[in-house]
Amino acid sequence: MSSDKSRVLYVYDEMETAGQIESSPIHNKDEFIVSTATSASEGLDRLANEEYACVVSGYSLPGMNGIQFLKRIREKYPDLPFILYTGKGSEQVASDAIRAGATDYVRQRSGTDHTTLVTNRLQNAVARYRSQQRAEDHQRITDVIRNLNGALVRSDTVAEIEQNVCSILNNADPYLATCIAEVNTGTMEIEPRTWAGDTDGYFEILDMCVAEGAPGRQAPGGRAYHDREIAISQDISEDPQYEQWRDDATDRGFQSLGVVPLEYDETLYGLLAMFADRRYAFDETEQELLTELGDDIAHAIQARKAESSLQIRSRAMDEAPVGITITDPDKPDNPMVYVNQEFTAVTGYTKAEAVGKNHRILQGAATADEPVAAMRKAIDNEKPVTVELRNYRKNGESFWNRVSIAPVYDDDGGLMNFVGFQQDITDRKESEQELRRNERRFEAMLNDPNILVVVVDINGTVLDVNETAMEYIDASLRDVKGLDVWESPWFSEEHQSLIKTTVKKAAAGEYVTYEADLTYPNGDPYNLNGMVRPVTDEYGEIVSIIISARDVTELKERTRHLHVVDNFLRHNIRNNLNVIRGRATDLHEELDGDFEASAEAIVNQANDLCDTSEKSRAVVSVLIGDKKPITVEIQSLIEKVATRLSKEWPDTTIEVTETTSCTVTAISSLESALEELFTNAIIHNDSENTHVGVTLTVNDDTAILTIRDNGPGLVRFDTNVLESGNAIEDISHGSGLGLWLVYWTIKRSDGTIQVDESATGGTAITIRLPVVTNQTDSNLPS
Repeated sequence: MSSDKSRVLYVYDEMETAGQIESSPIHNKDEFIVSTATSASEGLDRLANEEYACVVSGYSLPGMNGIQFLKRIREKYPDLPFILYTGKGSEQVASDAIRAGATDYVRQRSGTDHTTLVTNRLQNAVARYRSQQRAEDHQRITDVIRNLNGALVRSDTVAEIEQNVCSILNNADPYLATCIAEVNTGTMEIEPRTWAGDTDGYFEILDMCVAEGAPGRQAPGGRAYHDREIAISQDISEDPQYEQWRDDATDRGFQSLGVVPLEYDETLYGLLAMFADRRYAFDETEQELLTELGDDIAHAIQARKAESSLQIRSRAMDEAPVGITITDPDKPDNPMVYVNQEFTAVTGYTKAEAVGKNHRILQGAATADEPVAAMRKAIDNEKPVTVELRNYRKNGESFWNRVSIAPVYDDDGGLMNFVGFQQDITDRKESEQELRRNERRFEAMLNDPNILVVVVDINGTVLDVNETAMEYIDASLRDVKGLDVWESPWFSEEHQSLIKTTVKKAAAGEYVTYEADLTYPNGDPYNLNGMVRPVTDEYGEIVSIIISARDVTELKERTRHLHVVDNFLRHNIRNNLNVIRGRATDLHEELDGDFEASAEAIVNQANDLCDTSEKSRAVVSVLIGDKKPITVEIQSLIEKVATRLSKEWPDTTIEVTETTSCTVTAISSLESALEELFTNAIIHNDSENTHVGVTLTVNDDTAILTIRDNGPGLVRFDTNVLESGNAIEDISHGSGLGLWLVYWTIKRSDGTIQVDESATGGTAITIRLPVVTNQTDSNLPS
């Protein structure tokens, strides 16, 4: 309702003239705004569309008299002041008017006194009505505020607050619709976010910009946003500032509008807009109460946002991937008052076990004094600190802990707490220790006077060289760094292709061996036997390549000497043995008795020495010959050896069963080794029916060959030779030398030998050899 002049509706007698109406004391322009109607029906229409503080009516009205008009008004407006003002009245009319609910009854007169009387009567009626309205409005808004405050307390989230505010206000007279909106600071458009009421899509289609210079800046929403105070449009239909949005509002019955900024502590949380079903719905009292309500709503929103932020921080601390503790320095011994989930997971202490205790519960025998002292000093000086130290879990297991501690102050600068962060860095520490061990190994290798070492990147560029390798060339480290290793002074043109290919294989992840016959700067030859291996980082990526080698010049020279001596001895011993065997054979044919037996013994010993000579040749061939493996179709090889020995030993049963066709990798002496095992099983068998059984199976990438006999079994000496190559210094007969040949053949073929007792009481010898499984193996020579 307006706080200025009161609006009065004057429905006059049909007998009154225009001059009488204009001169009527009702038309007091200083006190009232008077609207006139010429009939009761017209008066009812005006009441339905406009708000009035009082109705003044004549008695003689077209269609119905003043009393009937009054009764119609009282049906819908029981409290609206009604004064019957007529020139044709009587005491009966006055009585009927009072009984029908008239506020007052006045006979028309003339004169100054009469004008004063009418004015006073109107003023009193309007004053009482407005006072009653204010009281009702105050009670109404007080009830609304009480309900809203209760809802604000019960609301757990900002969304619930806004929905409850809109719903409660919308259900209160005179509001048709309520909305809480925000201003998009990028576009300065008002964006409704919560509303209630029969809006018929009004807020969905609202298009209002409140930027400076825009039409919406002067509308209630713009004024409330910029001025941060309640803004009112008491009559939307006549408000020029709301012209652009007027039709959409009035079509929905919106007559007046109030917008309250929801501001707390200089932070705007939104705009509360209320559309009323009548004009002048926001008097001064209502505006004051709505302003207070806006403050309460803003405070509630701020509190919920703060609580939500606190909950998020609390949840973040509880679920953080590092251990978090908070201590209270005001309590004795600065105990922990909070520990998060990660702390309990790392230490094994539950929250109940940790809270109230000092961090010392994590210390133990291996906890160093220095980091503990550093933490104590920082706490005493209220300074942040980070240390790494050994701590202990509840179960006694030690772990490396990275501890960071910082003081926390209140708004006045007073110390409140210390916050601590614990991170289990055991894996990192172990990685660092392993890295240091590897660095020491690498340094040891670099400093090894017996090994040449060159470090290159994955492209073969020289990065570092040890002193031993530098002794073999006439150049400085500065000269060779940055060169492609295959073009460095160590390698001649004939070796460049080999080294380049070898480095490329290592860069692809292979471990590659190589041999090279090189020359010193002075022309003297030397021989290298080495390996090229990739170096990977913690992610498995190849980052560099190490080329290492040993100088095997003396070893190769000794090997050549051994080969010469072997050839010389074998040639001369074999020739002499042939002479001895021939002469002994002649004597055996000419003599008899003891002399015949002696001659036979000489022949047998000569034969054994010839066999030993052949085995010695085979062993030397294995030791100094080519160690590169070849592919062997082992099933065919077994059958070949078995067939040959069956003809040589016809009384022996050699049974090959359960064999599987497969190809293995082995050195070239494998056939000699198999023949030695078969022969050994035959000649040392003292049973009447000598039997040798052979089986061959394949398990994944391994061929398993088993040779079983029914003889007396191997002595421990021979078993040691086959399984481990031990006791070689004790070899004193040809079979022992043959078993050593078997051992080195299988070992240098990357195989294994196992000796067991056979199920028939003899010996079971099991050999395992690698099977050809990929293209690389299949490309080996056969």
